[in-house]
Amino acid sequence: AHDKESIDQNTQLILAERSRFLGEQKYRRKDGSLIDVEVNVSTIVYGGNEVMCVVAHDVTERKRADEKLQDTLDRLLALYEAGQILGSTLESEEIVSRLLEVMQRVSNLTAAVISVQDQDGGTRIWRSVGLERLRQRARYTPEAVDARRVALETEEQQLFLLQSPDSEAEQLAGLCIPLLTRECTLGVLEAYGPESLGESDTVEIIGSLASQAASALENAQLYGELAEREHRLQDLVGKLLIAQEEERRHVAYEVHDGLAQVAVAAHTYLNAFARRYVPDSDRDRELIEQTVSEARHVIANLRPTALDDFGLATTLRLHVEEFYSDEDCQVGYEEAIGEDRLPVPIETALFRVAQEALTNIRKHAQSPRAEVRLERLDQPCAWRCGTGGEGLSWAKGRMRAVRGRGSV
Repeated sequence: AHDKESIDQNTQLILAERSRFLGEQKYRRKDGSLIDVEVNVSTIVYGGNEVMCVVAHDVTERKRADEKLQDTLDRLLALYEAGQILGSTLESEEIVSRLLEVMQRVSNLTAAVISVQDQDGGTRIWRSVGLERLRQRARYTPEAVDARRVALETEEQQLFLLQSPDSEAEQLAGLCIPLLTRECTLGVLEAYGPESLGESDTVEIIGSLASQAASALENAQLYGELAEREHRLQDLVGKLLIAQEEERRHVAYEVHDGLAQVAVAAHTYLNAFARRYVPDSDRDRELIEQTVSEARHVIANLRPTALDDFGLATTLRLHVEEFYSDEDCQVGYEEAIGEDRLPVPIETALFRVAQEALTNIRKHAQSPRAEVRLERLDQPCAWRCGTGGEGLSWAKGRMRAVRGRGSV
């Protein structure tokens, strides 16, 4: 099946070398069909003349088996690659684009398209590969439009042929597979390629990849909904914290302007009265002084003004020194967060965490010593805060430890 020049060249080489292995060649039968053969040639003497003895072994079936085996291996590798893609990311755009590329490669497709349903009941292209190689407006022929519609309505795959305006051009086949989830049909996969697209093996591999694409879309959709809910929850928590702090500030002002002022006035009157009439005991004045001290303590706990003025590190130090450095419980304090201020919600939250932890240690742990350490880590946590749908991502230091030593 080769040209005469190639045959003559091989003949001269065989005569010169006396023996030659030509390997795989194409031979033509009398009916014009081609077969694959392995050819081994040597020269022998026959009837007193030097002739070529050609042994041609038909390997057509073996090649077909090899090609089928290789095709099967390619498909298995494609499924493995698709599984790796699904496990590597939750980004639906990346997953679907790479699945379409795998599908196009292993099934020899001209183009592959994922169309999703829109709010009006129609479909729109979401992701595609090879669409520029597809014949112009091929997707909008009556055959293609009907196949998409029927696939979505019946939830069954549709195979169709596209009529080409050029009679000599290779006929194009199309396959529409609905992308089904447990609850609904997300869209349809459109595959365009040669007529061999309709072979069962090809349909099976494309169907398997389509199922994985549908799962990826569903997972990405669920992940997006979860992320949105988490974002809303974060916003609500942020609003709740702000509301709590505003309420604490309001109560602190009420205590300061009300109870504290009354106690201070009572203390002043008692001191004035004691200067004229010396009492037998200072018990009353001590009670009033204790009331004033407790009122100031309550105000400081409700909303320490130092947190707004000086930040988290200084406020924690003052809190430890003023309220927890006594004979009952010695509190050590260490901080290394630098001069940069954290966002107000973050500072408030961390202060409340430390405050509550120290209160619990003092009340319940019966521990003689506790330690507070505040530092920025080399690999900081990502904090998200905001209200009203607005969020800011911050890299923050976090509270490393609040420990009480003893029966904690």
